[in-house]
Amino acid sequence: MPVFLGSIRISIFSGAGLWSWVAVTVLVLHSPASGQSGDSFPADSPLADSLLRRAQSLQEQNEHAAALPILRRALELARMSGGLYHEGQLDILHSLIESESVQANWEKVDDYFTLLQSLYLRLYADDPARLESGLARISDWHADALRHGLDGRTVPHLRQARRLFKLRLEIAETAPGLNPGKIESLRSNIRIAESHLGLYSLGDSGILHEQQARQRELLLSSLR
Repeated sequence: MPVFLGSIRISIFSGAGLWSWVAVTVLVLHSPASGQSGDSFPADSPLADSLLRRAQSLQEQNEHAAALPILRRALELARMSGGLYHEGQLDILHSLIESESVQANWEKVDDYFTLLQSLYLRLYADDPARLESGLARISDWHADALRHGLDGRTVPHLRQARRLFKLRLEIAETAPGLNPGKIESLRSNIRIAESHLGLYSLGDSGILHEQQARQRELLLSSLR
């Protein structure tokens, strides 16, 4: 087994800042669509797909608030019909993230990215290319949250970003046809994240604020 696969399997439920799978499951399964009872629809995938299409049509009309309860119901049905780990949830989660982002519901966005991360790690542990693509999307979220100060959770985002950069580095280092540029970029991102985590470990002090002011621009421009 490649080295990175062992790390990935260990990382699924470990590490500060990660919600447990159970906690996220409770969040999702207790968010039925507005105006629909829990018994309104049978638990089948075609209906989940139909709800997704309806929600995406609303999104195209910029009706994101109306799309959200439909998407939550679609996700609930998809999980009931296909189980906790299957690809049918991915498009629904991407749409949920889109509408929650438009609504600036950053805590929900983070929850759904956490759920996506668990799915990618479970589904694609033996498919490095697809896993890397999924993890890159999630690390982009943490970098954007840091860059724009979206929810004020700097340390959790730094920890998650560092963890994801390390996983992606292990994948890159074991992939056929090494990409030196990508490897160096990931190593640089790890160093930046660790540097900033070190600053926050100093506590709330004048030294911290002075160093943060000098290095913030480096973080924002370099994480990718």
